[in-house]
Amino acid sequence: VEFLDAFIGIFNNANPEIWNKEDKPEGVSKGEGLPLIHVYGFTTENQDTDKAKEYFTTRIAEVFKDCGGFTEDKILKFHNNREVSRVSSMYCVTFRLPEEVA
Repeated sequence: VEFLDAFIGIFNNANPEIWNKEDKPEGVSKGEGLPLIHVYGFTTENQDTDKAKEYFTTRIAEVFKDCGGFTEDKILKFHNNREVSRVSSMYCVTFRLPEEVA
């Protein structure tokens, strides 16, 4: 999560038509050409996936707070990657870079 600020404005000088083409195949929406981000992190919420998801959503939202924020509905996949110890788990959060951040 600490490195997510590196994505803020990363596409400022890029041509938005690359990821916002109007002639996308059916079922592909605007912004789906932006990169997928996989965030791996640790939490002590190893028994409660909902609390862990909330924890990571809050941390990501804090990083993106000045450029549209981040909400749980932007998460494409969330899973417990592995139990690191009796009290700690590694989770993976997958989401597409929000257009407001890019």
